[in-house]
Amino acid sequence: MYRFEDYDLIIDARSEREYAVDHIPGAINLPVVSNEEYAEVGTLHRSDKMRAYLIGVSYSLKNISRHLDTVIAARPRHGRVLVYCFRGGKRSRLWFDARRAQ
Repeated sequence: MYRFEDYDLIIDARSEREYAVDHIPGAINLPVVSNEEYAEVGTLHRSDKMRAYLIGVSYSLKNISRHLDTVIAARPRHGRVLVYCFRGGKRSRLWFDARRAQ
């Protein structure tokens, strides 16, 4: 069984608002979407699921790219990383795919 201490980096992929409410001790917040983007995509999802998905993916790729350049690039390449989000795992999956591509 893993413990949080077994990881070199713990990434919370949720929005800033979600991170502020609660997070794993020692986790850093590298959100896939910002608070504003999260609200925009959620609101649009009610009326146009496909458009919301496309906008969400666009925001996610831009944000993850920025985090890779500014935070992840300074970290050891082969460190053990834990990434988490909240519900369905879509946000953490995007991080997993990006980290694997490094």
